[in-house]
Amino acid sequence: MAVRKTKPSKPFMSKIGLPSWGFSLNGQTQPTPKIRNDILWEAMEALITNIPSGKYVVKDSISLTGYFKSICKNLLFKSLNSETARANRQSIYADFENENTPDVSETMIEQETWNGYIELFTQAGKNCRRILEMSFADGMKVNEVAEELIKEGLYDNEQVVRNAKSKCLKRMKEMIGQ
Repeated sequence: MAVRKTKPSKPFMSKIGLPSWGFSLNGQTQPTPKIRNDILWEAMEALITNIPSGKYVVKDSISLTGYFKSICKNLLFKSLNSETARANRQSIYADFENENTPDVSETMIEQETWNGYIELFTQAGKNCRRILEMSFADGMKVNEVAEELIKEGLYDNEQVVRNAKSKCLKRMKEMIGQ
């Protein structure tokens, strides 16, 4: 004889108290009808496998209906917890994404600005570029810059290097102002 799976009829579900689930969810969202049906089928499957395996033993204090309701309740809470956990993870991830994702427009503006400065810097001239690199990029003091450039024979003394640096900065300011 073949066993045919059919959904439990409404009177059966009402008889064992499952439409109202027989317990309070303490303000949690009620499950959808699809989730209820899934839980019913999973609970019936668990009941059918638990009885022969010895997990449920007939006792005076625990009725079969009570055991079935407790299986349903545990499956429902498991389902609700997984849904809540999923919603929490999505919320946290969305918040994390919003906080850590840089604004692309700001990055593009910064990149364009830096590209403009680099272009101006390349137009400044070889000696001017060298003085500004040593002063600002390498962090050297004017007397150290002068000492090195005098050794290379580019300038005669420290005052000439100071004047050249001043002229370079003025030229850069004018180029930026245009």
